[in-house]
Amino acid sequence: MFFFLFFSFLFFSCLINISITFLYITYIDIINSLLFMLILILMGLLNSHSYFHSYSYWKCNISGSAAYGICCQLTWVHVVDTKVETSGFSGIFAAYGGNVQVIGERSRVWGNCRQGRPFDYGCRVHGKGSKVICMPPLQKEKVAIGNLGGGNLGAT
Repeated sequence: MFFFLFFSFLFFSCLINISITFLYITYIDIINSLLFMLILILMGLLNSHSYFHSYSYWKCNISGSAAYGICCQLTWVHVVDTKVETSGFSGIFAAYGGNVQVIGERSRVWGNCRQGRPFDYGCRVHGKGSKVICMPPLQKEKVAIGNLGGGNLGAT
């Protein structure tokens, strides 16, 4: 019963924390999150300000979102070979300690910020500790291209 409630909590918190067009979570992601939490607990690092979940998007096309393509707050998101395009607001938005890690040569963030708001960017960070990280050999300047609004990269 405990595991059912726990996995239900993980699923519903995922829907609340991340607003994207497509949601792709595997059992491996859940197991990895649980192992990560166990390691943090054993190390004494898990408190109310730590990361409780991490999510992964593998080879997805996130297209035509009315708001943000990927929105990440107080958690980690791994984006692997994923295209984020034609979102109304920022393509990738990390806020309030959220961290987005972009991996894979086919990852692209382009043609976003369709609403024309000047404070939206292809990859946008907001608040202390928020990051959008492109893993080598990727570079943010080559991943985020052709976005409207304030441009390709920015912080608010």
